[in-house]
Amino acid sequence: MTAASGHKQLGEPFPTFIKLWNEGASLIPTGDTDGKKPLVKFSKNRLPLDLIIKKLQQNSSSTYGIRLSHIVVLDIDDPSADLVQQMIERFGQTNFTVSTGRGSHLYYATQTSVRFNLRQEGLRVDVKSGANSYVIGPNSVRPDGVHYDFTGTELSLAKLPEFHAPNQQRNTRHCKQITPIPEGQRNQHLIKKAIEYTPCVNSVEELYENLLFDRDIYCLNPITVSDTEVFKIADWAWKKRLNNQLFNNTNSAFKIERSAYHTIYQHPNGRAAWELYVFLSDKHGHVIGITFQINVKSLLKNYHFHFGEKAMHKAIKFLLELGYLTLVKNYSAGKSGRWFQLSKPLSPDVVALR
Repeated sequence: MTAASGHKQLGEPFPTFIKLWNEGASLIPTGDTDGKKPLVKFSKNRLPLDLIIKKLQQNSSSTYGIRLSHIVVLDIDDPSADLVQQMIERFGQTNFTVSTGRGSHLYYATQTSVRFNLRQEGLRVDVKSGANSYVIGPNSVRPDGVHYDFTGTELSLAKLPEFHAPNQQRNTRHCKQITPIPEGQRNQHLIKKAIEYTPCVNSVEELYENLLFDRDIYCLNPITVSDTEVFKIADWAWKKRLNNQLFNNTNSAFKIERSAYHTIYQHPNGRAAWELYVFLSDKHGHVIGITFQINVKSLLKNYHFHFGEKAMHKAIKFLLELGYLTLVKNYSAGKSGRWFQLSKPLSPDVVALR
């Protein structure tokens, strides 16, 4: 009895990934709250079908991933048909397409390493490829109800059209000559880039794709730096981020929404509050939900604020009223001071500025 015949009673996406697995596809079970987290460790070997089904059943999951060895997927983060058509006109028609919660996946075959960045062109498209990359497979259903519906004409990864990468030659008239990172410095370069990119990406997979691009474009002899080695660096940096161990580099950026600027700074008495808010965002905004104390005298002594103690207390009160600062724990005589947390108001319009 085949693995497929023992699971005839299972609904989607099981018939789909059983068909793809029987054709030779390398698949992984995924799940967790967003349906995208691998339920097994990455391995060079193709997983047995029964193991994939077992893991999905154990986790009550209806999502699975397709590993992208010799496959390129254009992950279009835009629901408009115009961008999909633009990609098809540029890279060719494909008979394997999937609609996602935010856009589309276009599948192609490749025999070479494919690394280039369409985001740099202002396009909301990620190019995903390589054995350590994967995308959620067709007919998966995420826990939030999002369906990955197959919208192509032929559900077969064995018959994908060949992908033709764009010309990656640089315009030397507008770009400086790039000196390749020599062997012996490539690993350190990728670690440095991982630390730089980590605050700006949404997943370890996205970080990994960025590092692969850097490896292929900037490193000398990139073929000798394996995808596995690059993924280990991405995984290391991502875990450091989750453990709040990367925020020690001042040569980086931190995000502040424009609505905060317009709400706080534009108020007649908001300049001190804005300066304090920027300072707190710099120090604490990199970790969601972190709590901290504000020692007014110590801050004024050790940092170059352009106002005094009275204005500092008014700034704290103002940020609390606006909702950009939350009091987590109040002052307790003889025990502890007040503990705060950066926050966002429900809407800037609901706050009546006086």
